[in-house]
Parts: sequence; C-alpha cells; structure tokens
Amino acid sequence: MRYEHKRWRSALEAYRMATHFDATNAQTFMEIGRISYIHLSEYQQALDAYTKAFELDPHNIEVYQNTCALLLQLERFDEALETCERAISQGLDHAQFMRYRGQILYECKHYQEACESYQAALQIMPKNAYLHKEEGDVFRKIGQLHDARNAYEHALETYSSAQMHDPSFRDEINRILKKLNRMLRDL
Repeated sequence: MRYEHKRWRSALEAYRMATHFDATNAQTFMEIGRISYIHLSEYQQALDAYTKAFELDPHNIEVYQNTCALLLQLERFDEALETCERAISQGLDHAQFMRYRGQILYECKHYQEACESYQAALQIMPKNAYLHKEEGDVFRKIGQLHDARNAYEHALETYSSAQMHDPSFRDEINRILKKLNRMLRDL
C-alpha cells in the first residue's frame, strides 16, 4: 500500500510540473484532482484542482461528476446541488446528474424532490438497477411501501437482465424486499 501511495505522489508531482509548462490544460488539473481525491484522499487539493479545471473548460462532464461526488462525500450538499444544477442546465449527461441530485436531496431529507429526480433519471436510463434501488429507498422512507416494493423488484429485474456481478447488491435488495413484504402483510 505504501508503494502505491508513493507512486500516486510521484504522478501528482509530474502533473504539477506539467502545469508550469502549460497552465491552460484543463485535463492536467482534472488529473491532479482525480489523483488527490481518489488515490490520496486530499480533498481540498482535489477541489482546488477541479475549480481550476472548471475555469479552463466549463463544459467538462468529468469535472462536474468528480466534483459532485466529492462534495457529496464531504456532505457539502448545497455546493454539490449547485454543481449538479449547473451541469443539468448545460445539458451534460442529464441522467447522471439527476441521480446525483436525487442522492443529495435524499441526504438533505427532501424526499419528494429526490424521488422526482430519480424518476427523471429513470426516464432516460430505465434499465439502471441502482436508480430503481435508490427510488425504492425514497419510497420506503416516505412510507409508500407498495411503490418501494415495485421499485426494488424493478431493480432486481434490471440487475438480472444486465447480468451484473455484484452479489451484495442483489442480496441487499432481496433483504429489503423480504422486510417490505412482511410489513405489507402486517398492514
């Protein structure tokens, strides 16, 4: 692990040196942000690099995605939502950012708006098992158990048809469905 960390440090230094030769390359700052965020957990450095990448290339979808994910992880929900809204207004990968928007709103306990975001994303990506699962989470949270069960069943169907290989996802959905079915029987 220590060797990996050292390699990422070296890569980061190489990208930093590259900015001295060409400070106008958004992709270089994108890579500094990605390495800082994903591999070194240096979040402020990552945000600073993403901010510079935004300045240089305000339509770079990857910068928006990584910035949203990082801000969501840091629980800086207002900034994450603002980043999502900016990406959506520019027409960048609408489904992915509607999903991020749903996650942010869910974390902020704005469940109805979160549900609307997931449903908008599902209009574009109806075969996304994770979106169905997240929609089910919202329905379950607001007490719409029948809708939750339907969403989770769709998640399992799309999971199976996509031949996904994440048994923990399937197991989690099955566990939730068992619990929901018990709750619905008891109504």
